[in-house]
Amino acid sequence: MQKEYDHTALQTALQRWAEAGAPLPDDIRMSRKNVGEILKKLEPKIPSMQCAVAPSSFNPKEEHLCAYPRPLGWDWPSCAGLLQHFGGKGVLSRLPLFWQVESPLYRACQAAGSFIFLNDKANMPLGAEAVRSAEIGTVLTDLDDASAFSSFLLAKNYPLPEAWLIVHVAEHIPGELPFPLANSPSKIGQEVHVLPGVPILEQCSTLSDTKKPLFHRSSGYYWETEEKHTLITGPTEDPCPLIRFELSFLLEEHDECPCGQEIVRTVTLP
Repeated sequence: MQKEYDHTALQTALQRWAEAGAPLPDDIRMSRKNVGEILKKLEPKIPSMQCAVAPSSFNPKEEHLCAYPRPLGWDWPSCAGLLQHFGGKGVLSRLPLFWQVESPLYRACQAAGSFIFLNDKANMPLGAEAVRSAEIGTVLTDLDDASAFSSFLLAKNYPLPEAWLIVHVAEHIPGELPFPLANSPSKIGQEVHVLPGVPILEQCSTLSDTKKPLFHRSSGYYWETEEKHTLITGPTEDPCPLIRFELSFLLEEHDECPCGQEIVRTVTLP
């Protein structure tokens, strides 16, 4: 069954913001459009908080770009689990450095017995050589880059990596993977982030093996369904959880996964 929204989660989240010195009204509703303005009031308090930070947008040119506080020492467990499933070799990260995910990625790689090789998206030749000769097992990137980089590898007769871990932005979740990824022999894991380094939907090893956009809800989130939107409230362990953050998709429930969690698929409405 879907984990329905409850007022205990809301009150706890509001309390965390009040404790941080940036109280919010009880009827607060966050969205991509207003989260930067809301965080602006919190930003002066962040230096005194015991937390890490992530950017409040995937766009480095966002007008109201701010820091979003994250749990100190968060170790990206969904990433670690898939890296272990993929075999624990090196990870070629082509995610933008702006996302600031290197620290949690480092901890995830430690847990999986992997190492990190950072590769700028613009430098595909270097990334290709790393895949061929540097014991790289997994490429971590977003969908557009995965499609472009895999096409580059095939065009230049480089081998494809053994696995891909693809991070989708919440507003851009594909119904199916594009060619050549869908037809690739590589393993493919996928997850959905609402902010850089903030996963809300993830995959276990069973779902990643399907190569389909089927997910589990990330632990600790509370979900509320409206006619054309989904609202999420973040885990109460977060320094300042997202509160009733509006997502532009609904969740379609599927059967229970062999791992014991419920399977969901995103449905974007016109």
